[in-house]
Amino acid sequence: MAKGYKQIYKFDRTKNNQALSSVLRHRITIEQPANSSDGEGGMVAGWVKVGVTWASVDPISAKQKTDFSSISTEITHLVKVRGNVICKDTYQLQFDGRTFEILTVENIQERDILKIIMCKERSR
Repeated sequence: MAKGYKQIYKFDRTKNNQALSSVLRHRITIEQPANSSDGEGGMVAGWVKVGVTWASVDPISAKQKTDFSSISTEITHLVKVRGNVICKDTYQLQFDGRTFEILTVENIQERDILKIIMCKERSR
């Protein structure tokens, strides 16, 4: 294994070089926004399931405070998925009855091996 891959697959601080399949232990649903007819000529905004995949959902605490006119960002969870999963920042994730708004999607080293998704949990 190349030296660069050791940093990619190092997920757990207690166990070095843990395999990707052992880290992805949560089942998540990826949804995209879609409009549907309401039956009276109007449109209703909703969500359509894109797919279901294995992921690692880890809670984190990252907050930026609002200074003057800057926009604040509050990241509550970090989600790791395989690189071949199609995911955009306009989508949302469903996990264990909870909804997560996707803020950023990072393709690590642009190699389609691992994607790290920063999310914000929506309140019910």
